[in-house]
Amino acid sequence: MSQKTARIVLDTDRVISEISPLLFGGFAEHMGRCVYEGIYDPASPLADEDGLRSDVRAALERSATPPSATPAATSSLATAGWTA
Repeated sequence: MSQKTARIVLDTDRVISEISPLLFGGFAEHMGRCVYEGIYDPASPLADEDGLRSDVRAALERSATPPSATPAATSSLATAGWTA
């Protein structure tokens, strides 16, 4: 049985089209304290009237990473006043 050799070539001069920045996004999971006591913490002195941490919101806005949501999370984002 003979072995075949695989080869990958990256042609950085060949452009098919631009990559949309909407392809990349962020995701927050209910693990540890990422959401509760992280993004959402009504007891924090940095929380707004809805309990969302203003420092976290500002950091996310500065990152310019578009949010992404799964269909199950969309209703939660809508009730929190965030857009997806």
